[in-house]
Amino acid sequence: MSDSTIITDIHTHVLPGVDDGPKNLEDALLLLEAHKQSGTDRLFCTSHLGSPHFNNTAEELSQAFTILSTRIGQGERNPGVLTQDPEQSSQTAAAVEGYSPQLPVLLEGAELRVNQQLTERLERSQIPTLGHTSYVLLEYPNSELNERLLDVVHELRIRGFRPIMAHPERSIVMQKDPSWIDRVQEAGLLLQLTAQCLETPPTSRSHMADKLAWTILERGAAALIASDAHDPSYRPPGLTKAYDTIAVRFDSEVASAFISNANAVWEDNQIDAVAVPKRKRGLFRR
Repeated sequence: MSDSTIITDIHTHVLPGVDDGPKNLEDALLLLEAHKQSGTDRLFCTSHLGSPHFNNTAEELSQAFTILSTRIGQGERNPGVLTQDPEQSSQTAAAVEGYSPQLPVLLEGAELRVNQQLTERLERSQIPTLGHTSYVLLEYPNSELNERLLDVVHELRIRGFRPIMAHPERSIVMQKDPSWIDRVQEAGLLLQLTAQCLETPPTSRSHMADKLAWTILERGAAALIASDAHDPSYRPPGLTKAYDTIAVRFDSEVASAFISNANAVWEDNQIDAVAVPKRKRGLFRR
């Protein structure tokens, strides 16, 4: 992986005091430092929204983002200053007052729970996207997946949104019946795998989520990889380990395609699932 490659993380929980991510501003700063140490250059702040486990609002997420971004000197600047051209990035960033090169660039976002609240948000045209893009990060219940829950994908798409399914490998339904991999893709969902599941090649001892993550990837159904980081230790940031493992297991072009897709989301460009060499077969077989 080139030292000049921009690493974008599209799914992280770094906002303080709003969900099961950092409890306070100090913890959030420690997590951002861990992100930078792991090689992350820029990230979307995707705290839970609409989850039954957390009582927060879009306004509270926005307030937390303002507090954190202001604290690190990014509050008033153009969020898109980093590009894939390192020379251009450094020149632009240096010209922005208050820019902190020690920490990743932040953009607002949310991990939206697929439930009745999301339907109501659609009706009110209040769907938080990843930054200023058309991409929407969706969280499905781990124990529930059916055609009714996929209907929201159609509703989002006809309104111009591009929905991403967060961590599909955790879906118990999909673990039991991998045919759902095709069904969610056919519904129009882009699939985002969790980096920790891909840090080592799959084995017979792998967790079911790890096995399914590799199956999704090896079928050419995955479009993105993200950290879903919550803290520096138990659920840490870091994408390079997963990218390196993928490069060894397949080739560097596959890893580069996932990196390019994450950068394309940042720029609001079209992405597709990443094709994988057919010589590698999935762990699950239908």
